[in-house]
Amino acid sequence: MSQGAFLIALFVITIEQNRTSSESSHDIIMDLPNLPSPPTGLNKVKSLVHKVWEYLSSFRFYKVKATWKSLNFAQRCYVGATILLLLFDLSEADTAIGLGIPVSLALLGLCYEFWPRFSRFWEHLLGKAAVLFFYAVIANFALAHSSGLVNDVTGVSADVTPYSHNFALILVLPTWFFIVSLITLVILQALLPFYLILLVILKPFGVHGVWHKPEHQYVLSTAVLRYIWLLILFINLSVMAAKVGVITSDTPLLGPSYSAASRGFFESDDDADPVIAANKEASHQALQQEIQRNTNSFFTAQKRLLAEFIFNNEADTYSRCAHPDNARVIEINDFEILTVTPVTIDEEQQRLMEEQGNIPVPYKFEVIACQSAAFNGEPLRL
Repeated sequence: MSQGAFLIALFVITIEQNRTSSESSHDIIMDLPNLPSPPTGLNKVKSLVHKVWEYLSSFRFYKVKATWKSLNFAQRCYVGATILLLLFDLSEADTAIGLGIPVSLALLGLCYEFWPRFSRFWEHLLGKAAVLFFYAVIANFALAHSSGLVNDVTGVSADVTPYSHNFALILVLPTWFFIVSLITLVILQALLPFYLILLVILKPFGVHGVWHKPEHQYVLSTAVLRYIWLLILFINLSVMAAKVGVITSDTPLLGPSYSAASRGFFESDDDADPVIAANKEASHQALQQEIQRNTNSFFTAQKRLLAEFIFNNEADTYSRCAHPDNARVIEINDFEILTVTPVTIDEEQQRLMEEQGNIPVPYKFEVIACQSAAFNGEPLRL
């Protein structure tokens, strides 16, 4: 190839390159209007929602599912009860539903968790001794209470009416079982913080659980949730027991709970606004009156049931001792008898008693001398 032909070919290649670069730059310039516009506020929101959705779609709650599957039944009950309590609180649901369902769920978890331990505890001799001691405490208080109840109704010793004493024991036994259970909850509330502190101390040493199986996870978190739900359960049971009349200010270890329940528990009386303070004071007084009425109704209902049992079941229609025709008799000894006579309660008096929550006892108990054929009311002289 000659030098002239080489120059001509080089010139043609240069022109072709210039034309190609010109077309590409023209295409870029023509595509500039098609570039995306700067994002507006709505576009930013859409972009954020899109990114969140992509994150959730990619996440798919694998960690939550794995954590939930690693929990046992009791832990799921605690977590579910906590979530339901928060949801019901945010939705401002009714107190009976918003608190009853989570507390029932947490109580189910507590029973599931403590029952196997109780069974294992019962298998040992020391456990049997402790459980029997627990029931002995309940039985002792119930026996003393039932004896006092019989004496309060009849005016004589409970030894005179053994069957009625047993019936009174049946009446008061559930009350004392409930009271001793609440006292046990108080003891647990006092001991569980030490258990939490022990878990925190042992955690750096690789001991993640005490009295738990090796596969048990989240021991500390579960212990905190358990403690919170035991506290909630104790508060609600104390309020319920105080409102029904099961516990009073004289109940051992539970007197402060009764006083706190009658004041609305955690409500404070210190308020700068006099109107709000007056409303709170009126609310507290109404609550105290309601609790007092319920307490009177509870104890007088027990007396009414006991008096009817004595008259209908234990007292005798016929006796060797003289007595009024409409009365029934219980012999105390050879010289004294207890008469049980039905009486009519005045309507006005009954209305006043019902306003105070008292249930009238339509029987009169009286100790009189035994007048029989052997002697006319005079004790025998030896």
